[in-house]
Amino acid sequence: MKHGRASTGYWVAPQHRRRGYVSDALRTLSDWALSLDEVQRLELYVEPWNEGSWHAAEKCGFQREGLLRSWQLVGGGRKDMYMYSRIRSRRQTPAANPPKPMAPNSHAHTGWHYE
Repeated sequence: MKHGRASTGYWVAPQHRRRGYVSDALRTLSDWALSLDEVQRLELYVEPWNEGSWHAAEKCGFQREGLLRSWQLVGGGRKDMYMYSRIRSRRQTPAANPPKPMAPNSHAHTGWHYE
Protein backbone atom coordinates (compact mmCIF):
# COMPACT_ATOMS: atom_id res chain seq x y z
CA MET A 1 0.00 0.00 0.00
CA LYS A 2 1.90 2.93 -1.36
CA HIS A 3 -0.09 5.88 0.03
CA GLY A 4 -1.54 4.52 3.28
CA ARG A 5 -5.12 5.02 2.07
CA ALA A 6 -8.06 2.65 1.76
CA SER A 7 -11.60 3.34 0.62
CA THR A 8 -14.81 1.64 1.62
CA GLY A 9 -18.45 1.65 0.59
CA TYR A 10 -21.71 -0.12 1.31
CA TRP A 11 -25.16 -0.88 0.01
CA VAL A 12 -28.14 -2.21 1.96
CA ALA A 13 -31.34 -3.70 0.54
CA PRO A 14 -34.25 -1.29 1.07
CA GLN A 15 -36.16 -3.63 3.39
CA HIS A 16 -33.14 -3.82 5.74
CA ARG A 17 -32.37 -0.09 6.02
CA ARG A 18 -32.66 1.97 9.22
CA ARG A 19 -31.78 -1.00 11.44
CA GLY A 20 -28.17 -0.11 12.27
CA TYR A 21 -26.55 -2.69 9.97
CA VAL A 22 -24.44 -0.10 8.13
CA SER A 23 -23.24 1.56 11.32
CA ASP A 24 -22.28 -1.78 12.88
CA ALA A 25 -20.54 -3.04 9.74
CA LEU A 26 -18.80 0.27 8.98
CA ARG A 27 -17.56 0.69 12.56
CA THR A 28 -16.23 -2.89 12.65
CA LEU A 29 -14.57 -2.64 9.24
CA SER A 30 -13.09 0.81 9.97
CA ASP A 31 -11.70 -0.19 13.37
CA TRP A 32 -10.12 -3.26 11.81
CA ALA A 33 -8.68 -1.41 8.79
CA LEU A 34 -7.19 1.35 10.94
CA SER A 35 -5.59 -1.30 13.15
CA LEU A 36 -3.42 -2.33 10.18
CA ASP A 37 -0.02 -0.67 10.03
CA GLU A 38 -0.51 0.02 6.30
CA VAL A 39 -3.70 2.08 6.70
CA GLN A 40 -3.61 5.60 8.07
CA ARG A 41 -6.64 6.97 6.23
CA LEU A 42 -10.03 5.57 5.20
CA GLU A 43 -12.11 7.30 2.55
CA LEU A 44 -15.83 7.02 1.84
CA TYR A 45 -17.92 8.62 -0.91
CA VAL A 46 -21.64 9.32 -0.39
CA GLU A 47 -24.24 10.83 -2.72
CA PRO A 48 -25.46 14.14 -1.23
CA TRP A 49 -29.15 13.10 -1.28
CA ASN A 50 -28.40 10.01 0.85
CA GLU A 51 -28.85 11.53 4.28
CA GLY A 52 -29.05 8.14 6.02
CA SER A 53 -25.66 7.20 4.62
CA TRP A 54 -23.93 10.36 5.73
CA HIS A 55 -25.47 10.05 9.18
CA ALA A 56 -24.07 6.50 9.44
CA ALA A 57 -20.63 7.69 8.29
CA GLU A 58 -20.58 10.53 10.83
CA LYS A 59 -21.80 8.20 13.59
CA CYS A 60 -18.77 5.97 12.85
CA GLY A 61 -16.24 8.79 13.14
CA PHE A 62 -15.95 9.83 9.49
CA GLN A 63 -15.72 13.56 8.78
CA ARG A 64 -17.04 15.25 5.67
CA GLU A 65 -14.22 16.88 3.73
CA GLY A 66 -16.15 18.37 0.85
CA LEU A 67 -18.22 17.96 -2.29
CA LEU A 68 -16.64 16.37 -5.34
CA ARG A 69 -18.60 17.58 -8.34
CA SER A 70 -19.36 15.11 -11.14
CA TRP A 71 -17.10 12.64 -9.31
CA GLN A 72 -18.47 9.23 -10.24
CA LEU A 73 -20.48 7.53 -12.97
CA VAL A 74 -23.62 6.04 -11.37
CA GLY A 75 -26.53 4.60 -13.32
CA GLY A 76 -25.41 6.13 -16.61
CA GLY A 77 -24.84 9.66 -15.28
CA ARG A 78 -22.14 11.65 -13.50
CA LYS A 79 -22.94 12.16 -9.80
CA ASP A 80 -21.64 14.53 -7.16
CA MET A 81 -20.28 12.83 -4.06
CA TYR A 82 -19.51 13.96 -0.55
CA MET A 83 -16.04 12.81 0.44
CA TYR A 84 -15.63 11.53 3.98
CA SER A 85 -12.52 10.34 5.76
CA ARG A 86 -11.54 8.76 9.01
CA ILE A 87 -7.92 9.19 10.06
CA ARG A 88 -6.02 6.98 12.47
CA SER A 89 -5.35 9.06 15.55
CA ARG A 90 -1.97 9.11 17.21
CA ARG A 91 -3.49 7.39 20.23
CA GLN A 92 -4.93 4.63 18.06
CA THR A 93 -2.66 1.61 17.93
CA PRO A 94 -3.08 -1.66 16.06
CA ALA A 95 -5.58 -3.87 17.86
CA ALA A 96 -4.32 -6.95 19.67
CA ASN A 97 -7.57 -8.72 18.81
CA PRO A 98 -9.04 -7.15 15.67
CA PRO A 99 -12.82 -7.44 15.27
CA LYS A 100 -14.15 -10.47 13.44
CA PRO A 101 -15.83 -9.84 10.06
CA MET A 102 -19.62 -9.91 9.86
CA ALA A 103 -21.32 -13.18 9.06
CA PRO A 104 -21.69 -13.86 5.32
CA ASN A 105 -25.48 -13.89 5.61
CA SER A 106 -25.62 -10.36 7.06
CA HIS A 107 -27.82 -7.85 5.26
CA ALA A 108 -25.20 -5.13 4.78
CA HIS A 109 -22.65 -5.27 2.00
CA THR A 110 -19.39 -3.46 2.62
CA GLY A 111 -16.10 -3.55 0.87
CA TRP A 112 -12.85 -1.70 0.83
CA HIS A 113 -10.01 -0.92 -1.50
CA TYR A 114 -6.31 -0.27 -0.81
CA GLU A 115 -4.31 2.53 -2.43
